[in-house]
Amino acid sequence: MNTGRDTVMPWVQRGREILEVDTSRCNYCGACVGSCPVNCIFLDETRIIIDEDSCTRCGFCIRVCPMGAISAEWFK
Repeated sequence: MNTGRDTVMPWVQRGREILEVDTSRCNYCGACVGSCPVNCIFLDETRIIIDEDSCTRCGFCIRVCPMGAISAEWFK
């Protein structure tokens, strides 16, 4: 769902570790939520919310996203 905002938004930033979500590709399926081993990802009706302090940067959310909407420079 594109809400008219910029389509690529910073998701988690701690130092140089940044996860981004391309909202033009995200279909809000919840795969990232179910994959998170520390339960730090939440969805509401228009966005993805993450608890930055709980995120371990494991990359599971990146791997399971069927739309390829989640990316990070450090995760290649």
